[in-house]
Amino acid sequence: MKARCLQITGFLVVVASLPYWLISTQSFLSIAVLTLLFAGAATAYNLVGGLSGQLSFGHSIFLGLGAYATALTRQDLGWNPWYGAALGVALAVAAALLMALPSVRLAGVYFVLVTYVATLTLEQVAVWAGSLTGGAAGVSIPLTGSSWRLLSFGPVGGYYLAAGLLAVILVVAVLVDSSSLGLFARAVRDDRAAASAAGVRVVRAKITVLVISAALTSLVGVAYVQYTSFIDPSSAFGSMVAISIAMPAVFGGLRAFWGPVLGAAILIPVQQTLNPAFSGLPAGVGLLLFGLLIVAVQTTEPRGASHLVAATATALNRRRVA
Repeated sequence: MKARCLQITGFLVVVASLPYWLISTQSFLSIAVLTLLFAGAATAYNLVGGLSGQLSFGHSIFLGLGAYATALTRQDLGWNPWYGAALGVALAVAAALLMALPSVRLAGVYFVLVTYVATLTLEQVAVWAGSLTGGAAGVSIPLTGSSWRLLSFGPVGGYYLAAGLLAVILVVAVLVDSSSLGLFARAVRDDRAAASAAGVRVVRAKITVLVISAALTSLVGVAYVQYTSFIDPSSAFGSMVAISIAMPAVFGGLRAFWGPVLGAAILIPVQQTLNPAFSGLPAGVGLLLFGLLIVAVQTTEPRGASHLVAATATALNRRRVA
């Protein structure tokens, strides 16, 4: 655990320095903020997908609830965003419990299907409930000056807010992984029947991990809407959001602690730059290249990019020593 905390500290030092020597334009800064936010969401997802081995496409629900709770309470009730964030966490936890109770006993593709259907359903509900959510037009929140009370910052401040949130999520992930809950979750992931026979409360372990993951993901939703000042059903609950949360974890390596961060650091900038770069070509070229990148890495190393990087570094080190 100590070594992992030192790694997180070193990583944050590098992240904190980036705006001063690498990220110099507004477009680069926006990509960096999105990368940090989805790295946090993917790390939260990895608690479910990697630690407990329960693949899900429902995490956009948690992100969307955090975003909508913050935006709507600020717009309609004039609430401080901190209160909206607390409400978003509570709603995400409730949604996780509702999602878990009928489906946590399911495994593999069945749980994926249940969470995916839940995502599609909530997206449509958000569209239909236009009087509350703004419908397909979405909700905009007013721009204010820099203020911790209103969680409102300029572009650089938004970057550090995203970096701070990622730090919190990484620390929570370390604490969960090194706790008895992490031990139980790994036991359930590796052999559910054996874990149950050994006295592990399988359902309780899975639900607890899912609830923690949901709460963390909802906080990403809060930071996301505070940075963009806008949210609509597709950017909150859409299937592409669910994929953007899960894919960095899968691409980077589900069972690797730094896998989701590495996956987001590769996929989010590539995704954000390919679309405008190929805007003059037929539709879908950028998406095709994006898909080919994912297929190439997963074919080369099914365990994810983090394992590919580690194997490459080991091979280069052996060659240098030889």
